Amino acid sequence: MHSSSHLSHERASRIDRLAEWLLANCPFSTLTILALLVIGFAVSIPRVPLIVAVVVAADALLNLARRHRRRSGFRRSHAVTA
Repeated sequence: MHSSSHLSHERASRIDRLAEWLLANCPFSTLTILALLVIGFAVSIPRVPLIVAVVVAADALLNLARRHRRRSGFRRSHAVTA
């Protein structure tokens, strides 16, 4: 019983870490897919693939903007100290 409980806790911990990573790295996609899973069973939503594609593109743009901001901030910090 004890090892089963430990494995269950370990699995839950992995799922929590995955959820945190998904929300930090692709929040729009994660929240949209979760919402579609929850709401999709109760309501018929047309063009789900189009919705998902737009949201994935928004996450990609968000990640590009974050990367660009980090790079430009990195350059500025070196220019000030140099």
